[in-house]
Amino acid sequence: MVNNTEGFLINEHDIPYEEELLRNPYSLRTWLQYIDHKRTAPFVELCFVYERALKELPGSYKLWKQYLDIRREKLKGLNALKHKHQYTTVISLYEKALVLLNKMPVIWLDYLTLLTTLPRITSTRRAFDNALRAIAITQHARIWDLYLKFAKAASGETAVRIYRRYLKLNPAFVETYIESLIGLGYYDEASVKLVEIVNDTKFKSARGKSHYQLWQDLCELVVIATYNDAIRTINPKKAHGKLHELYARFAKFYEDSGDLDSAREVFEKAVKVNYKTVNDLAEVWCEYAEMETRHDDFDRALAVMATATQKPKNLNVNPNQINFHDESIPVQQRVFKSLRLWSFYIDLEESVGSIESTKVVYDKVMDLRIANPQTIVNYATFLEENQYYEESYKVYERGIELFGWPIAFEIWNIYLERFLKRYGGSKLERARDLFEQALDQCPPKYAKPLYLMYGKLEEEHGLARHAMRIYDRATKAVADEDRMIMFEYYIAKATESFGIMSAREIYERAIEALPDKDVRVMSMRYAELERKLGEIDRARAIYGFASQLFDPRTQPGFWKTWHDFEVQHGNEDTFKEMLRIKRSVQATFPSI
Repeated sequence: MVNNTEGFLINEHDIPYEEELLRNPYSLRTWLQYIDHKRTAPFVELCFVYERALKELPGSYKLWKQYLDIRREKLKGLNALKHKHQYTTVISLYEKALVLLNKMPVIWLDYLTLLTTLPRITSTRRAFDNALRAIAITQHARIWDLYLKFAKAASGETAVRIYRRYLKLNPAFVETYIESLIGLGYYDEASVKLVEIVNDTKFKSARGKSHYQLWQDLCELVVIATYNDAIRTINPKKAHGKLHELYARFAKFYEDSGDLDSAREVFEKAVKVNYKTVNDLAEVWCEYAEMETRHDDFDRALAVMATATQKPKNLNVNPNQINFHDESIPVQQRVFKSLRLWSFYIDLEESVGSIESTKVVYDKVMDLRIANPQTIVNYATFLEENQYYEESYKVYERGIELFGWPIAFEIWNIYLERFLKRYGGSKLERARDLFEQALDQCPPKYAKPLYLMYGKLEEEHGLARHAMRIYDRATKAVADEDRMIMFEYYIAKATESFGIMSAREIYERAIEALPDKDVRVMSMRYAELERKLGEIDRARAIYGFASQLFDPRTQPGFWKTWHDFEVQHGNEDTFKEMLRIKRSVQATFPSI
């Protein structure tokens, strides 16, 4: 939702609509007219009106559809990972809309289409399920068309579960289902389904296959003996494709048959193979442990991962000095540095282990210096959830030291936000120290959010004058492209806290510091401020100063504003002086 101060989002042209809404805040027609009036305004102002309208008319399909469409349109071309906040905001809006509009298939389809573009498989699948529960069954076909496309993209177990569910609704889907199972490597389940249709004398293939052809398909699937031949003859270093998946499927065959001992034997052989890449071996270890968890043998699963992550022994070098990417070293001696392996181990510990055992695993990852930023955040979050607050803060600090800028910016953001959420202003001096550490050596392009958060802390828990000093520092420290916004924010906050007169000095500083394109805007605002205060001479002086930046031929708006100002407040002499300056300035700009 938009969090800007209302006063800066409403201008004098909006007053007729505001007055009408004061009389009748529930008039859809008035809100729509107000929105049409705001179409050419800045996007934040348009959103502000929409959200106010929806607050009064939360069940309006027309308002929600229009607002969601423009918010979704703004996401086009944005990377979902780099712009996670924008995507999360729009998703939250859809979820809010669906509280009251959950019978509307178009809203659901727009929402689901957006979700399918994001790497959020579980939450997307749940959203599809919610849609099917919410809307009329006559509309389900529209949802399933999109759901099946999502299943194909998601692949794996998610796809299989979706296909199984659709098969119950549409038995004619069975051949496509079998084909999908084979493509996903679910050979056993594909074989079972093939047996069912082969044994069904009434079955007619939608693809025109004869009974004999279906038997042939079945025979090709059940020759499990080929696994042994393949494993025995394939050279791991020369293998094309994913050899580790062959082992995993072979073990799965025994698992599905109830022979876990044989499945474990397959995995024990598999982890000794010198694969092409370390990641292949890491996947085998994870599959091994995952098999144990499927049968609720969590102790054995933890033991598997403990073995997988052990540092190799009997080496001539310190294990910590082993290069994970050195292909001259066997994969078994490098796999203990696989973050994929450790991440699975951590997930397993968090699910079935103790707090202390999970901390031990996280600490080992930190000691090996293979943690990525997400590992840092996950570890700190885990500690916070279990009320180890001070330890979590140390983890953030280790991460900041480990990665430096620009990654440190993301970690600082999370660290400061969570520290303030817990302590608020009760540890003000410590919070100030953290902000000063964060801002020390902070590159200008990352400074603005930190300064804004710092200033907000002082406003809410410290002193207003401290906040102003922070905003003043920010105008010098932020990147050039953020400086104008920072000055605008500083002026707004200073006016709010100390009155409109306090803005004068800031305007003058902004005019000195900003580039010409921004000085033009600031000068006109400053002059208008002085005019409102009745300081006509000061306003005229500002117009005179700013006039050097406005070419009368290409930027007539400024000169019209000054012209109107002199008509209203000046006299013949000041009007003539304005015209003289205009001619003089025009002469300084080259003719086109």
